[in-house]
Amino acid sequence: TLQWVQSIYVYDDSETVPENPQAFTLSTDDNILVLMDTSIIRYSEAGEFISSVEFNHSLSAIKRLDVGGYLVVGTETPNLVVTKLDANLNQEWQQTYLVGDALIPNGIITLDDAYFISGLLNNNSWIFKLDFNGNLIWENRFEDSVTEKIKTIKATTDNHIIAVGQSSSDVWALKLNTDGTIVWETTLGGNGADEGHDINENIDGNYT
Repeated sequence: TLQWVQSIYVYDDSETVPENPQAFTLSTDDNILVLMDTSIIRYSEAGEFISSVEFNHSLSAIKRLDVGGYLVVGTETPNLVVTKLDANLNQEWQQTYLVGDALIPNGIITLDDAYFISGLLNNNSWIFKLDFNGNLIWENRFEDSVTEKIKTIKATTDNHIIAVGQSSSDVWALKLNTDGTIVWETTLGGNGADEGHDINENIDGNYT
């Protein structure tokens, strides 16, 4: 049942353009962190405002980390900006990576003692692997002649990366190992335009 509704009104520095929620996660103390365009707002479990943190670039994704704190991903064109925050949302480090214009980060996972970040770049996709200090280990850009867009990445039980999205007008799924090598990829689709937005591993090791 619905317990509460909270309306959020946040504006940019000009106080004329409203910000939009991009994502949310739960904190270790059961507070709710709402990722806005350029800020993170903390609410209590009851929906009461606690605090907010401002950033000087656009934000796209946030992940609570098992090691403590949060990883926040955003952009400052043409750069990808990755920030590690502690449990109190204080910055521990921030790294930037030159990627290109029209950059849209859309996924964060932890695997193999590293962070994997995915995103879109024009009509193609990329995945970065970073160590726990934000140093780039490798990057894999999918820049074929057809449109290839990764929409979701997840970690598998056999320590691989599974991704799903769109290739041309079909659903595109691929599995990679942690050094960025593609293990397999496949496309599924009919006569119309199809794309995948989420993928889950089944108990039998197959994917839905």
